[in-house]
Amino acid sequence: MTGHAVGVLAAVAVIAATGSALGPRAASGAPAGALDFSPPQEYDLGTSEQEASDGAVAIADVTGDGRPDVLVTTNAMWLYVVAQKADRSLAAPVSYALPGVPDGPPPFNEPEIATGDFNRDRRTDVAVGTPAGVAVFYQRTDHTLAPLQIVPGTSRTFEVLAHDMNRDGVPDLVVSSDYGLKLAIATRAGFSTRLVAPDTYLKVNVADTNRDGRQDIVACCVKGDELTNVLTQKPDGSFARQRYRSFAMDDMLVADLAGDGRSELVNTQGWGGLLTVAQVSATGPQFPTGYGVQGGAGRLAAGDLNRDGRRDIVVGHSGDPTVGVLLQNRDHSFQRERLFWATPGGAARDIAVGDVDRDGRPDIAMVDNGGELWILRQNGGGASAAVGAEATITSGPSGVVPASATTATFSFRSTGAHPRFLCSLDGETISGLNCPSDHVTYTHLAPGLHTFWVSSTDGDLGPSQFSAERIWSIGDPGMLQPVPPLSPKAPDTTITSGPPATTDSPEASFTYVADEPGADFECELDADPAGNWAWQPCDEPVGYLAIFPGKHLYAVRAVDATGHADPTPAVYTWTVVGPRPQNDDFANAEPLPSDTDAVGYSNDGATKEPGEPDHAGSPGGHSLWWTWTAPLSATYVISADGGLDTLLAVYTGSALGALTPVASNDDVSASDRSSSVTIAATAGTTYDIATDTKGDSAGPGALRFARAG
Repeated sequence: MTGHAVGVLAAVAVIAATGSALGPRAASGAPAGALDFSPPQEYDLGTSEQEASDGAVAIADVTGDGRPDVLVTTNAMWLYVVAQKADRSLAAPVSYALPGVPDGPPPFNEPEIATGDFNRDRRTDVAVGTPAGVAVFYQRTDHTLAPLQIVPGTSRTFEVLAHDMNRDGVPDLVVSSDYGLKLAIATRAGFSTRLVAPDTYLKVNVADTNRDGRQDIVACCVKGDELTNVLTQKPDGSFARQRYRSFAMDDMLVADLAGDGRSELVNTQGWGGLLTVAQVSATGPQFPTGYGVQGGAGRLAAGDLNRDGRRDIVVGHSGDPTVGVLLQNRDHSFQRERLFWATPGGAARDIAVGDVDRDGRPDIAMVDNGGELWILRQNGGGASAAVGAEATITSGPSGVVPASATTATFSFRSTGAHPRFLCSLDGETISGLNCPSDHVTYTHLAPGLHTFWVSSTDGDLGPSQFSAERIWSIGDPGMLQPVPPLSPKAPDTTITSGPPATTDSPEASFTYVADEPGADFECELDADPAGNWAWQPCDEPVGYLAIFPGKHLYAVRAVDATGHADPTPAVYTWTVVGPRPQNDDFANAEPLPSDTDAVGYSNDGATKEPGEPDHAGSPGGHSLWWTWTAPLSATYVISADGGLDTLLAVYTGSALGALTPVASNDDVSASDRSSSVTIAATAGTTYDIATDTKGDSAGPGALRFARAG
């Protein structure tokens, strides 16, 4: 621990409780209008059959009728347009297929949406980030969306935003992809794409951070660090980067919330129920103010929910079916989070604010973790989510305090009738209801950043609900962080060892090197041969266990200290064969009864032994052998099928090197890949029968016998 609590017993884990403002509640700033949500309404997109588990939502007029519509994407790779009708209700969704692998592996979970008039025809178009790049749907004259076009120079996309980056009055696209942060400038001939930074950022926002009239980029979460990167646009259109300390980073929002021309940076930290708001200036983000919110806080949006001229904060919660609203006060602080039941079918994965029924009151649209759309309309008496006792911190250090202030005393209160408190310092929580009734003191605190958290219960058994949190720094917190020098080129990756090309071992290990010292590695087992890879950090060497039989592809790339990734990853392919079937070799052929009608088999793990002939003239590679003695002198049809491209051959002879062919077949027809032969069998003669499959395929099949006529 970083200090000692006076009158405190021992430490325990932070409870993900619902939250409250971290500082004293502002005396001014009563809202101009009340929040008036109806119960949430679900709009079925038909995504249950597509197994969607994530998505994104936006609000814009993409049907050209002047009415805001709702757009939803899911990781089943569909875009849905839910148009607003003249009677202010929402129409049935119209779906558009997105390119890429449905339900793609992390981190590609949400096909993000951006809207704007990209081709200067005064109609709003739609851009969606997909595994294949940014897909743009231009709005046609009939107010439907034209077939998608992929923006040149884009690849697997994690964030896409529409902003006028070159001040020509036309929105451009800011794209974070697996090959860096890119800027796609909208021209009359389409998009012209260039690289801004080689880093792959998972959170990206755009704002004029230094108020020079040029749009800047604020991004985070590259190579495992959660520093806030501010890329300030220079007069020549290039960008200068600075990095700053972050305080919470489950989601990030940059916007002018106060309406004074200056940007605020809002972050959430779900596990601790923390939301921070920091003003952004020419010198970067300032030390933030913290607000306690419900645990599981995630996606963020902003809008003037109570119509008082100030933008409020909306928070989606990944752990339960609620959203929170933090109303902005007149002094630009924020009130305690209010919770509203929002997504009874799951948890909100993305949120958007807009007037979806043209009544002048902003509504909230959400997509849940089942890919379904929910709307909270501000048109009548929906109840807030139930809450319990609320804890509030009434005094204690905040912001940056002198380096000598190594003792901190916090006072707090609760709305509970008989409250008891739980306290935490820097994530070290305390066992039991352990805090004194209204204060706690910590001594011998180390310099640097600290967090205090308190929650209360109403009596011994009442649930803790709204917590309060305070962040402060003893001495300089080190907001500005050094920027690693950009390497002149991307690193190159070489795999130096791996498993044999064919093996029956379910284990595999790899070693690899990069041509840049200190580079990290990202890899994927069973990677997509088409290159739609989901990179995950990995060590060197790396090993895998319990690998299933079949063909496998391993991909690895080096990433240098600035996030510059190898654009040509190293790949390695090999095949794991299962246990060899007993009748894999000719000498171990399985005898079949003379009256056999059919026998099932699987040639998984089967091999082709040295000296074995090419059955039906094809090399094959996964053969099985049987012997069968004809019961009668008659014509028999012998066939092999099972859905694979089979090979079938019949021989006589007692040794592999001395076989006499009787009949063989590859395909029954051009459209039938099973195999069939007809033989004039002699009673008492033993026939050697081989089945195989072409290429690398192997699996179940059936060998069948039928007497002709």
